[in-house]
Amino acid sequence: MPATAPTAPPRSPVRLSGTGAEYFRIWVVNLLLTLVTFGVYSAWAKVRKTRYFCQNTRLDGHAFDYHGAPLAILRGRMLAAVLLVAYSWSFDFSRTVGDFFSTHPQTQERIELLKKVQ
Repeated sequence: MPATAPTAPPRSPVRLSGTGAEYFRIWVVNLLLTLVTFGVYSAWAKVRKTRYFCQNTRLDGHAFDYHGAPLAILRGRMLAAVLLVAYSWSFDFSRTVGDFFSTHPQTQERIELLKKVQ
């Protein structure tokens, strides 16, 4: 039986149906609201931008959809900020405590004893 050549899978073009004017309007509104709200609106801006691109991208005639939740994104960013501040504070606290104990008289005596032993 003769070997058959493998056939290439069908190719579907990816097409963006949006316009630059539509995206520019979304971008300007997102930028202004993000600046006015000191960054709080950036979670909604991310969802709006991503939803625009997903809904205007077509593959084989079908559009994508984005189901991101801006409140969940905002909560995640706030949690990351709290953890960063806690980490920074704990580092400063650790340095302060370390400096206190390294200058404490009993600590100095222990260091001198260890030097004599070695």
